Amino acid sequence: MAIITLNNNSLSSVTSLPAGVGGKVLQVVTNVVSSVAVNSGSTYVDVISQAITPASSSNKVLFMLSCDLKIYGSANQQVDYRTYRDSTIIESGTAILGRDDGGGYQILGSAYQQIILDSPSTSSAVTYKIQMNENSSQEAEPANIHLTLMEIAG
Repeated sequence: MAIITLNNNSLSSVTSLPAGVGGKVLQVVTNVVSSVAVNSGSTYVDVISQAITPASSSNKVLFMLSCDLKIYGSANQQVDYRTYRDSTIIESGTAILGRDDGGGYQILGSAYQQIILDSPSTSSAVTYKIQMNENSSQEAEPANIHLTLMEIAG
């Protein structure tokens, strides 16, 4: 049997990867919610949340959210969202939906997606959460909501 060598060393003497090699997925956690009613006004509604405990404070968390958005109304509508790590907002914005179904009763938005690479800088449990608010005096319904968190080695 031939011995494979790396820089004049046999494989049996290789004990670790070079420094700076990271990016391995260490754990994956997922939560799925079928639908949530979000009424208009200034009150944000919790849509979905998921906790994860990083193995090291130098690791990152890849946050991936996808959901369908449906709004009841007759004109272009908007949904405001806030993404939290524990009590800290890490991203906020507005999703604009504007495709009328022809009957003037609902506007359907294609799948809404959000991806964030976060550095929580802790090895304690952290909870990621999405809140939404329908800001056009109508009612929104996020549905088929999937939240996946992946811990990535730093």
